[in-house]
Amino acid sequence: MKKGDENSPEKEGPSPAAEKSTSVGGVRRILFRGLIYLVLFFLLLIVSAGIVLEYFFPAEEEWVLGPR
Repeated sequence: MKKGDENSPEKEGPSPAAEKSTSVGGVRRILFRGLIYLVLFFLLLIVSAGIVLEYFFPAEEEWVLGPR
């Protein structure tokens, strides 16, 4: 009976390799989330700059209802 108890997975703690892989996975998740936030930030920055520039420097074009 003692031989079976020694090999049971319940008594063994997590192996160092398993702990390392979970910590690497956590770092990857944080870096991936940061990358996504960085891309969305730059996209928002470009769109908002386009809106501001179009407001202050409108394109010179003739409007159908505008003055001639």
